[in-house]
Amino acid sequence: MSYGKLNIWLKHENCNLIDDCWRTDLVIKTCSGVPVVNMDPKVLRKLKKKYPKWNPMVHDYMGERRIKLEPTDGTKINNVEVELPPGCYVVWTRVCYKGNEETNKVLVTVNCAREVCVNLILNSTKTCGKEFLYPFVVRAKKLDLNDEHVEIAAKLIAEIADIPKEELVADLDLRFKDLEGVKKAREVRHLDATKMLKKMVEEERIDFK
Repeated sequence: MSYGKLNIWLKHENCNLIDDCWRTDLVIKTCSGVPVVNMDPKVLRKLKKKYPKWNPMVHDYMGERRIKLEPTDGTKINNVEVELPPGCYVVWTRVCYKGNEETNKVLVTVNCAREVCVNLILNSTKTCGKEFLYPFVVRAKKLDLNDEHVEIAAKLIAEIADIPKEELVADLDLRFKDLEGVKKAREVRHLDATKMLKKMVEEERIDFK
């Protein structure tokens, strides 16, 4: 069987290459959820041959089987080339540097004797906070958690993400308009989450900069 090459690039959300990553923990899984290192041990052997000073090894972290790459010669990592059996894979990685860690996930198809490139984007903490705030409150409503505790957590997320007040208000107004009159339980949770956040903004319980 002829292997294909997966060329992985690590980038910031502005598309610049990450230039200070001293270690990465790569996850490559089949679309059925099987770690590629479990499916084919040759993948790790090929990496060890290609990157002998990066000390490739398999370890488990945050519930995932990962390929740990940690250069011993001071090299910073922003590109990794992995030889893989043909197939469809989900790929992401943990980036060890001065900021946020987990990149986004990408779906990629690797063909025989071909090369394919993917960009793994490392979002900033602010971006992660903006994307997380609303679904966090919706999930809390589904779990019927204590409103006071949810509001404290939501306040911290909004402030850490540094979401502009006008941006949050516009987003909540649009969501509220879309959800008015809903009756299904799932949609009602979204409406309740929207009302909670709107009330927090109106009562100035979020410190906007």
